[in-house]
Amino acid sequence: MENTRETIIDLFRTKHTFAILPHINPDADAIGSCYAVKHVLEAMGKRAAVFVEETLPSYLSFLEGECTVFTQAEPFDVCLCIDCGDLGRTGTRSALLDTAQISVNIDHHYANTCFAQVNLVDAGASSSGEICYGLLLQMGAEITPVIAACLYSAICADTGGFRYSNTSAATMRAAAGLLEYGVDIARINKVLFDTESYPVFQLKGEIIRRVELHCGGLVGLVWVDGELLRRYGVDSKEVDNLVDLPRRIAGVEIAVSLKESDKGIKVSLRSNEWADVSKIAERLGGGGHVRAAGILMEMDMAAAKLLLLQEIKKAVGEQTE
Repeated sequence: MENTRETIIDLFRTKHTFAILPHINPDADAIGSCYAVKHVLEAMGKRAAVFVEETLPSYLSFLEGECTVFTQAEPFDVCLCIDCGDLGRTGTRSALLDTAQISVNIDHHYANTCFAQVNLVDAGASSSGEICYGLLLQMGAEITPVIAACLYSAICADTGGFRYSNTSAATMRAAAGLLEYGVDIARINKVLFDTESYPVFQLKGEIIRRVELHCGGLVGLVWVDGELLRRYGVDSKEVDNLVDLPRRIAGVEIAVSLKESDKGIKVSLRSNEWADVSKIAERLGGGGHVRAAGILMEMDMAAAKLLLLQEIKKAVGEQTE
């Protein structure tokens, strides 16, 4: 892995143009990491562009940086994919890997398929932000307050404010190092965890009343369809972390949320102690981590819910037998 880090650092120093890709439906880890690397590369006199599949959800606007909605491929020296577990997570932007001289993959998902020519995958890291911070430190990059805020936000988001089991001593050291640059942690935590519009707040109240318990209370499931979103005037991008609602219920081991979008049913899976939700996701074409995974199911809500519960019940049965 050390040689891989050195290879990427050499590419940062010697190449001139960079296409940077977060995963589809990017979160704060993906965007924060991409922006941080973009800032560093631009400070080195490079051309760097962050390409997204669609406009970002409004809550990510607090991160200082720019991105472009992808329309067509153009040649770059390097196509850098950050926080993408597999090629499918790049969407239509995968065409940029074909037009680039070399492709690079930086990620922390243990099921990463190592789809690029150069792959830096550290499943022991809490987030891609943690990996990028270590990489930038190793190359001696100047960490500005803006870069530090992007990286801290990335790490903080993927650890749930340092509450999840992926938080390690190395994670806390990285966060402490970033605080030395004057990161406003109160503001970041407020935006990430404690701010939402009144319509979203009202919507969540109704969603909570829809929570279902299965498998004797081991599984908590919540769902939101397009009709409900339209009733409250809420865009699906504004409704994030719904899976945390059933996850808080005492006795729930696997929490599930299903959200209807124009691309299908977006499923989030979380576990609290012993269940490996990545295996459930992989069976249905998704992926992720042991405690956090996701799937895009191209079917209607009723079919997605039925199929998902079948796989979850199977997994729970295997663990409780």
